[in-house]
Amino acid sequence: MRPPSPTERLISRLTDYWSSRSVQPDTLWRALRRTAVDPLVNALGRLAGWLLLLSGSGILFWFHDALLSLINPSHLQKLVPESQARQENILPLLKQFKRLSDRDCCFLILFSHPEAGKKMRLFSLALYQHVFHIGTFLYRSGWARSYPRLLIAVDPFALDSLDWFTSSFYAGIARTLHISLDRQPSRLGWLQRALFLGKSAPTEAGFRFIAHLKPGHAVALAQAGGEPRNSRLLYTAREFVTALSKHEMDFDKGEFLARLAEEGLLPPKTLADVAGQAPQWTQRRLFLEVLFPLLNRGVLESGKISRGRKQLLTRLLLAAGISEARTAELCDGFEEEFKRNTPYRERLFNILLDRIIKPGIPLMLIPLWHDWDKETIQLENPEILWQTAPGVRERFYLDPGLEMRREPVESIARYAKNFTISRFPR
Repeated sequence: MRPPSPTERLISRLTDYWSSRSVQPDTLWRALRRTAVDPLVNALGRLAGWLLLLSGSGILFWFHDALLSLINPSHLQKLVPESQARQENILPLLKQFKRLSDRDCCFLILFSHPEAGKKMRLFSLALYQHVFHIGTFLYRSGWARSYPRLLIAVDPFALDSLDWFTSSFYAGIARTLHISLDRQPSRLGWLQRALFLGKSAPTEAGFRFIAHLKPGHAVALAQAGGEPRNSRLLYTAREFVTALSKHEMDFDKGEFLARLAEEGLLPPKTLADVAGQAPQWTQRRLFLEVLFPLLNRGVLESGKISRGRKQLLTRLLLAAGISEARTAELCDGFEEEFKRNTPYRERLFNILLDRIIKPGIPLMLIPLWHDWDKETIQLENPEILWQTAPGVRERFYLDPGLEMRREPVESIARYAKNFTISRFPR
């Protein structure tokens, strides 16, 4: 096996937290299956995907809807009335924007991710079905040219609730019909890596995501990136540290570790493990490893950071050379986002700005979320992002009278936060 990537290390930590996800010993059968049997089942799934792909978008829409209708309860197969009206309002916004800009939009359907529990699969399938309902609506109205591609994780961590045959077959279909993402390539056998990993590797999947966002095409992904308890580590915490390393954090690794030892901010064994690998790590990786002990199972499940852990985070930031005044602001911001089921995903919005909006392609955002308590699926108001002039970004939306309005977007960080809070209540 190849050595695990930093993302795989995070997933391994989450695997250790959730006992139901524990990695079982690598027996002779599992080794054989990974080497020879899984590639065959993957290939069968890919063949089924190619047959569906060759049948055309109409058949693909029918296939997804028929399959999901079969396994979804009827009360989740329709949007609430106000959401149905919002779906119809997509067309006036597109028409008015087209008259103004003479440009066709690409579409990004952002949906919430259900919490862990008995109803998780129920809501996940219902959300997928409504993604395709929206895709069908855009396709039949002439604004989209094909079915929406889902950004889907196909690694063992994502598919652990399925049996091995179903997960391998599903991964094969997903690799063909959608944008598949494998965050655990070291878990694949050599034949799977040679035949199937390619376009599912994290970097390649990112390029495919961008490539599909072209005028008249739609992509869908979970705004949270996964279960809330997992996205708090994989997205909220990691993006918090990434932003710090880019703009504010600059320290000598030796002095940083010495201060941690002096103030007793880490258990001695943890500090020794970190210190042994610190010379090979970047500042970002080192700080993320130091942050791990704060984010144990209970914290990730509840989203609540206790006063003591917040004080420890403050001391870690001070040790990294960040001013006391700025540290308080950063801790408050991290605590506010960490408790949410849906993170702000500032990095995602920055990618969309640099690779889609900045080159001149208008992007329509269509938010879809589930209400866990009321057991409903709701569509929120869509809007369009576009760069109207070099360095000038604007958002276009409908007012209550269905007239298009426009506002400048001065800060992507602020926009990502406001959009997420207003469209995803939890």
